[in-house]
Amino acid sequence: MTQAGAPPSATVIVCTRDRREELEVCLEALASQTCRSFQTLVVDNGTQPGVADLCARWGARYERESEPGLCFARNTGVRFAEGEIVAFIDDDAVPDGAWLDTLIAAFADPSIAAATGTITYVSTHYGARGIAAADITPAPVRRLPEVFDRRSNAWFAQACF
Repeated sequence: MTQAGAPPSATVIVCTRDRREELEVCLEALASQTCRSFQTLVVDNGTQPGVADLCARWGARYERESEPGLCFARNTGVRFAEGEIVAFIDDDAVPDGAWLDTLIAAFADPSIAAATGTITYVSTHYGARGIAAADITPAPVRRLPEVFDRRSNAWFAQACF
């Protein structure tokens, strides 16, 4: 548990499978977060060489999960997570600078079990240095953030799906 008034620590779990270029963009964006109380944990579920070195370069912890599948990788991530809050992000996602602070803020309310952030889908595959304005769909397709109360029996399924 964190000290009273201090932001909770978090572990950001990035599951990856043979997408080094996308992973590097994601890790670069995570290194630029305004939140400073978090650990980045990459769970490698693929076969590409050099992922551990890439993680070390960005200060991310590296764990290997040899059993293929996102569920196996996420469970491995949770097993090794050290933070009070666990946040998942895909290896091909690029969080804005306040992404983690915004997610963590939802947990100031002790009745909150899970929170999601806004997702903006892009129309094309971006290059190694980020998303250009032209890559964002003309009318961005977005999924808005949500919070899920612990008292709801369905909070886990709602947050995940």
